[in-house]
Parts: sequence; C-alpha cells; structure tokens
Amino acid sequence: AFDKLGRENAFEGALFFSDEFDIVQGLTANIGLRYSQFALLGGKTVLLYNKDKSKSDNTVIDSLTFSKSEIVKNYSGIEPRLALNFETDGGFNYKLSYQRTRQYISQISNNAVVSPAEIWKTSDYYLKPLINDQVALGFQMNNFLRQYSLSTEIYYKQLQNLIEYKNGARIIMNKHLETDLVPSDGYSYGIELSLKKSDGRLT
Repeated sequence: AFDKLGRENAFEGALFFSDEFDIVQGLTANIGLRYSQFALLGGKTVLLYNKDKSKSDNTVIDSLTFSKSEIVKNYSGIEPRLALNFETDGGFNYKLSYQRTRQYISQISNNAVVSPAEIWKTSDYYLKPLINDQVALGFQMNNFLRQYSLSTEIYYKQLQNLIEYKNGARIIMNKHLETDLVPSDGYSYGIELSLKKSDGRLT
C-alpha cells in the first residue's frame, strides 16, 4: 500500500516598472515598482480549526471543498525598490538601496532526522507568503591596489511570515501541514566583503 499527497496548482504573475536617471553629477537613482499576484487553485479540501486553540486533528470544526477551477486563496502586494549610487572622480562608489520582495514558495526542512528531508510548499489558505524588507549600504573602491577593486555592503532584513515548527513536527507525507507550522517574524543582518581582480591574464 502507498499514500500520495494531493497536487498543488497555483498561478503567479507580476508587473514591473523601473527607471534610472541622474539627480546631479555623479549621483544616479534607480526607482522600481513591482506588483505581484499569487492564486492557489482548487481541487482540494481545506480544514477549518477552532480559532481559540492550536491547529490539530482534534480542533477541526468544519471544512471547505474547492473545485479545480476555484481559487482557494489570493495574495498580492506592491514591492517598491530604490537604489542610489554616488560615484566620485577618484573611483569611489557609495550605494544605498531598499527593496521589498514576496516569496510564494517556501522550503520546508526537517533537520531532526539522520537524513534531512526537504519539500517545497506553495502559500495556501494558512501559509502566507514570506515578505522581506531589506536596506543595504555599500562602498566600493575601484582602484584598490591597481588591478583590484574592493567592495563592502552592510544589510538589514526585516522578515514577515517566517516558518517555524512545533515540537515533534511531522513534515513528510503530512496532508495538513498547517497543524505543525507556526508563523513568526524575524530579522537578519550582516556584512559582505568582496575583492575582485578584473585586469591582467589572471582574473
């Protein structure tokens, strides 16, 4: 005997507009605006849970059945982007950027077993898309030690709808994964360094 999870079907589309222009001599701006749309299609049954209790098989109060042509859940949003670049006559670049992105497919990982298992999961009735707001500040020296360029960037990310797991979460062959996932928020920050040789026989 064998078991099989239901197939997930979804549609994702986006529109993007951008423009790059000079503000003053040496200072360039790149402005963009992206609108993304995601729709999870039907052909599945969604369980409804008691809102006052944790989602589990014991807290199911009702269910919704969707045909293949019906939309189970819609997500959409605007994703602005801004990048400023200032270049001096001495070959120094200063960069400042902000962007928002939405991710509608998440990687669900189980590292508690000997052989880690990973699956890809679309956003659905309960699982919201990951929203990432990132600010970055960068500096680049193009004439560092003649043939070398040196760059560094500091970034900060604010994350919404991160996926966390309940204790003892069952990831593989779980038909109702929402009972073992916990939505959360988070952040990350760091610094990136790069040294590049762009001239000569060896690059």
